[in-house]
Amino acid sequence: MKKNRLVISIVTILILALVVGCATAENLAEKRTISVSGRGMVSVLPDTAVFTVTVSELGPTTTEAREETNKKVASVLAATDAFGIASDDVSTLSISFYPEYEWTDQGQKLRGQRAIQSISIKVRKIDIGIQVLSGLIDELGTIDNISVSSISFIKDDTTEAYVESRKLAVEKALQRAMDYAVASGMTLGKPLSITDSYDADVRSVSMNTLMKSAEAMAYDSRTPSQIPTGELEIVSSVSIVYEMY
Repeated sequence: MKKNRLVISIVTILILALVVGCATAENLAEKRTISVSGRGMVSVLPDTAVFTVTVSELGPTTTEAREETNKKVASVLAATDAFGIASDDVSTLSISFYPEYEWTDQGQKLRGQRAIQSISIKVRKIDIGIQVLSGLIDELGTIDNISVSSISFIKDDTTEAYVESRKLAVEKALQRAMDYAVASGMTLGKPLSITDSYDADVRSVSMNTLMKSAEAMAYDSRTPSQIPTGELEIVSSVSIVYEMY
């Protein structure tokens, strides 16, 4: 008797699962959807500049190479301090020293010991005035045997800009979906899924351009470097699947 009840229960469960599965498949088959995308873009002014200064010196010994590097680094830090750059915005990226060789007809020959230190410098509030940045670049141009890598312009806080760009992206996607719905004689339903992506925009100036600006001071100390910052494009993209009926 118990065995018969068990068999009946199993058969009942299988029948229910089959019915539910068929109903679900039928609903999915009947559900019509449309997938659209939208892209929103907002232009903002950068308010922060970031660049790297690298000091590299060659000496007979590691100690001597480091001493020369330290002198140049001290000059760089003095310049940042003179232009009011906060200590939190000046940081060491790397310090290295190693033997440097050259190849001659007689084979490999030791040239000396190389010492390198790289420093990241962040200049804020460039949207209010570019004078601090251009003045600092000019001052760094007076320090011999240092290199300045590409300068990047960024927006310190992009929260509001991304809120606006996402809103624009969704509005464009919705408009596109409505256009297709009208054209096909259907009604647009609720969104079933939303996938978001964004593009980070950073404006850069090449190292050659930056160093030419700094070198200009050697010819005319009365003319500060001109460093256009341009605009940043804050871009958001969305893909939305809408129900249609």
